[in-house]
Amino acid sequence: MGLPTGLIQIKGRKGYYLNLTVPHRLRKAIGKAVIQKKAGDTLEAAKRVLAEEQVAANRLFDRVAKEL
Repeated sequence: MGLPTGLIQIKGRKGYYLNLTVPHRLRKAIGKAVIQKKAGDTLEAAKRVLAEEQVAANRLFDRVAKEL
């Protein structure tokens, strides 16, 4: 069984990282193609952070899309 979508492990680093793709049409406005940050040292903590960050990212995407 693999990691949930949106979580990755980076070789040589400890813990789990959030990896959310920015929609193609919003990349120029947001300034990046991927939102990546540390989610936690344990899988359970990372899953909680993932759920919160997905909601925050979707709010950001909606706000930026309305401005375009």
